[in-house]
Amino acid sequence: MHIILIVIFFVIFLYGPGWLARRTIAKNRSITLDNHTGAEFAQLLLAKNQITGVKVLQTEMGDHYDPIGKSVNLGLENYNGKDLSSLVIASHEVGHAVQDHLKFKPLATRTALVKCAMKVERFGPFLMYATPLLGLFTRSPRLSLISFLLALLIMGTSLVVNLVTLPVELDASFSRAMPMLKEEKFGDKHLESARGILWACALTYFAASLTSLLNVYRWFRVIRK
Repeated sequence: MHIILIVIFFVIFLYGPGWLARRTIAKNRSITLDNHTGAEFAQLLLAKNQITGVKVLQTEMGDHYDPIGKSVNLGLENYNGKDLSSLVIASHEVGHAVQDHLKFKPLATRTALVKCAMKVERFGPFLMYATPLLGLFTRSPRLSLISFLLALLIMGTSLVVNLVTLPVELDASFSRAMPMLKEEKFGDKHLESARGILWACALTYFAASLTSLLNVYRWFRVIRK
């Protein structure tokens, strides 16, 4: 019974935030505040923050800010949308642009870690599977242990990235986006809805951190066997 409850808890924790974020965003699609599209609102906020050289682009890769290419990237629905969800998501991505403009160190750290993780994670699974074979053929416990620790370190890079991402995303939402939305005088009711959107999206990053932690633990169990 306890195992079933634990499984249910992890299923809810892992998949619930994504469902909640999609539901909250969809719910606020019906609220239209002004004539600005998400793209236009992003450009307006960039101008108000005196940020130049940052483009606002439409993307099929999901809403995100690119600190390398200096661009706020919005999906089709948010790029052209005039609803509350589109404007809130646009303000969040501009929040990252503000972080970049102000040289917010956690953002720079995350950017460097992501670049590193993309390079090293491809070798993680290979080393994890090679560890038992290495110990078998060399009969050297020390060499096998070193290989295992190295592989575990590589596989854990995604966990580190997600842990660093959490404060970056929370800062972009509540220290950058919310003040900008308040300045636009959305009204208390719409501001509460905006806060709900930001919190629902923030929970997905907590879930991603847990997923990364479970992934490292899963590989650890595989090697122990």
